[in-house]
Amino acid sequence: MKKLLITISFWLACLAVKAQNPFVGVWEGVQTNMQGYYPNDMQFELTASNEFLLKNKATNTVKYRGTYSVSGNAVSGKYVETNGSTSSTITFAGTFDATTKKLICTYGYDTSTRLGKWTVAQKSAPPPTAAPTATSYITADDSKYYLQVAKVSLGTGNDNKDKGAPLTIKIFPRIDQTYQFGGLWLDNYTDELKKWEWWTVDVPRAPKYTEARNTLALYKKNGLVLEIFYSSYGGPFPLTDAWKLDKVLLDLRFINYVGQWHPQYGNMHIEIPGSSVLFNKKTCVLWIYLDGYFKPLPPKIENNCN
Repeated sequence: MKKLLITISFWLACLAVKAQNPFVGVWEGVQTNMQGYYPNDMQFELTASNEFLLKNKATNTVKYRGTYSVSGNAVSGKYVETNGSTSSTITFAGTFDATTKKLICTYGYDTSTRLGKWTVAQKSAPPPTAAPTATSYITADDSKYYLQVAKVSLGTGNDNKDKGAPLTIKIFPRIDQTYQFGGLWLDNYTDELKKWEWWTVDVPRAPKYTEARNTLALYKKNGLVLEIFYSSYGGPFPLTDAWKLDKVLLDLRFINYVGQWHPQYGNMHIEIPGSSVLFNKKTCVLWIYLDGYFKPLPPKIENNCN
């Protein structure tokens, strides 16, 4: 019994340490080369799910995504940086100084000699705002803003998407199926998506897209549908091909007719829980739903694709 109690205590202690990861949050500071020259403002976020998000500080938008791990007062991780047709894996490692409250990270390509460093401090997170009441949630101005940008990021697992097999992504208000023709629509993307990599796309407008059918008021009232459709037909192994989707992220931007971002919904980053699925010949569609507050609802998987 004593051994059992010790084991349970150790397990609970581990959970507590994991839940109290002190590195979670937004970090801001300066990026330089290893000699301290060529300073630039930089910002990144470390999430509770061990995701690393490198951001553009001026616009607070995500440029690159990766992963990180923590050991004591040290943090390390990696992300893929893309410039045109060239992609490189950037690794980083840093130590938190409790005296200065600064995190100093060195970084470089792959596992080569370090090329630069970050000296950053943790930015205080703003207090959560209360959700608006149902009667005041939709305002008259919401009809003046429309969905201009929807960025979808897909994280592939241990099985790639074959070249030639089409992938379709649709985003539209959750009213009825006719609205799919007037929302955002990436049709039949056939390039390969390699395993263990992130792929991000700005979903283009559907042929019948109209701003009036994509207003913030409509999305608030009805919610949002994100449809991910995958077909193995067209790829090199149409009967046996499978693609493992591990995670889905969604970035939304609502603007008005003079190009101004909405003060609250101008730049939203949404992580979709439960979005892991193995696509194959019999499983072809992942339905992802957001409610009128842009909170994810339980996804649904289509298992009748023959």
